[in-house]
Amino acid sequence: MPEEREKVSVFNSGKTETSTVTNEDRKTRKARLARVLERGIVADRLIVNLPTNLYGEWVSDDPVSIARMEAMGFQIDKEFAPSRSLHSTGEKMGKVGDVVFMTCAREDKELIDEIRQEQYDRKHKRGKQREETESAAQIRKEGLSTFVESREHVARRSDIERVLTKEEG
Repeated sequence: MPEEREKVSVFNSGKTETSTVTNEDRKTRKARLARVLERGIVADRLIVNLPTNLYGEWVSDDPVSIARMEAMGFQIDKEFAPSRSLHSTGEKMGKVGDVVFMTCAREDKELIDEIRQEQYDRKHKRGKQREETESAAQIRKEGLSTFVESREHVARRSDIERVLTKEEG
């Protein structure tokens, strides 16, 4: 159950005003103020709520970066991000500092991520690296067992004594 309390406000003119404030209002305001103090207003402005079928990204506001993103299917957002802008260019767009907000279909973004992952996998092949293969070959050449070929044995005191007496004799 929300708890209510009286709030007295005093203005510069000397006028006072009494109002009722609930704890829920106070908690909401406190959460908002904590977020602003923690991250600042700019970080708060960078969050753009989009429908589930869209993906958005802040992109450098230079012609090369914008052209690259447009070639991948992105477009400058004129619907969701303009209300989040801190700077204006005279056009209806989301702009904060030297970045603009661009959107594309979520399906296109998933395809881009899939292609990037495939490129990464080709470049960084999984499996044994050359050094590991060469090292294992050298160990086998010397007649030593590799870690993969080694086995665990339980050694009792009598086994150790037997091995030591063989070496002495």
